[in-house]
Amino acid sequence: AATLRSLLRGSLNFRGMVVSDDMQMKAITSRYGLAEGCCRALAAGVDLLIVGNNLDHDPHIFNTLKAAVLAAVDRGELTEKRIDEAWTIIRNFKKRLVP
Repeated sequence: AATLRSLLRGSLNFRGMVVSDDMQMKAITSRYGLAEGCCRALAAGVDLLIVGNNLDHDPHIFNTLKAAVLAAVDRGELTEKRIDEAWTIIRNFKKRLVP
């Protein structure tokens, strides 16, 4: 987590949006599971999570992940500040696409 933030945002001074690969592709989730993997990715500095929901289709995936993120905030594993930061980065990116 510290490496992603310190390297990209610190050393490289990257201010753009950090986007994950499809979280169902198992690179992270094979170790942590989808919900925890997504929460860890957000905490590590990923701003936008990609979940294709086609490899292992789940019609409730959005609600499941939303609940996991809220629970991670409640446990102190993910901060509201980090979520707000990610949302600001996504919103600013969208504004540049469609002025």
